[in-house]
Amino acid sequence: MKLSASLELVWQLAAREAMAGEFKEIEPEHVFVAVLKFAEMPLPGLVNLGAGADVATTLAGDVKAVQEELRTWGVDGIRTRRELRALLDKGGNPFLGGIIHRSPQSREYFEAAAKVAAESQSDTLTVRHLLKALMTSPTPKMAQVVGGDVALKMPHLRKTPCLDAMGKDLFKVDAQDACPAGGNRSAECKALLQALAREGRRSVLLVADSDEIVKSVVAEVARAITDKNAPDGLCGRRIVDITSMTGIMSGDDEARRRGVHLLSEAASTREVILHLPAIDFAGDVKGLEACGVFIKAQLKGGRVQCICRVAPSSYAFLAKSDRAWKQIAEIVYLQDKRAARLPQEL
Repeated sequence: MKLSASLELVWQLAAREAMAGEFKEIEPEHVFVAVLKFAEMPLPGLVNLGAGADVATTLAGDVKAVQEELRTWGVDGIRTRRELRALLDKGGNPFLGGIIHRSPQSREYFEAAAKVAAESQSDTLTVRHLLKALMTSPTPKMAQVVGGDVALKMPHLRKTPCLDAMGKDLFKVDAQDACPAGGNRSAECKALLQALAREGRRSVLLVADSDEIVKSVVAEVARAITDKNAPDGLCGRRIVDITSMTGIMSGDDEARRRGVHLLSEAASTREVILHLPAIDFAGDVKGLEACGVFIKAQLKGGRVQCICRVAPSSYAFLAKSDRAWKQIAEIVYLQDKRAARLPQEL
């Protein structure tokens, strides 16, 4: 597996931390401090590292990705880094030259990061993968400065048994599921990708008449994520389709309980984006109101990120009765028939 330029830089920063602290080897805490320092790098200053423009752009993307991960877990990078340095104190082994190596425990974290990368089908090991490995199983000193229960808060990767059993993972999209020839909707796909990648992990309501249109656009977006043609914020994400579970929207108590369980399972692993059944209640005002209350409660706060089709008439009713919908989710309109002059670049 290849190492990204950002990870090589973090490795160098970790070595400097170990040398400055007079340690014989690079310990996991030095690696963690290096990751936190990397996240603090000013984006305009990356071009001054002597790398080419392409590498500088990649580094900037990786910095943003790590910053996003730290925000997700509520980690104050500067405070944590300073407290961890103070906790480590001095190792008592002044650096006398030569090469400083990683400790066995540090090597284990890099191996765990490689597994994280493999889980996300990435052939390049990045700082974000390493950060996830560190946060999933922190050392006692790391846990002390970020919060002793951090290991309990961190989800176990891909532990989504109900979603795996009841949903369709769109990580590998069949050709027939993508946008058909002649029905290219690249502008709408790009709009959905951008909405999903924005900070805050807001869900997206696709206002459209047809499930088929939405299915093709979501499939194309899933393919873009798989093929790494998506914004950096979507790296390692996967879309799980549970649109067949229409009972979630109907008001049936048992179906709703299953729906809440699936949504909670998705919320426990930040990599999942759920594709929910449609909100389409033509003429059923009570059903629409009940569905609106249920879905809004699930999406509020961004604990889980979802994609959901809303029939135009249903959305008009919901938006009219409660304007808070636009604060809860991004709204993307899909035309039933693609306009001939629809711009292909937004």
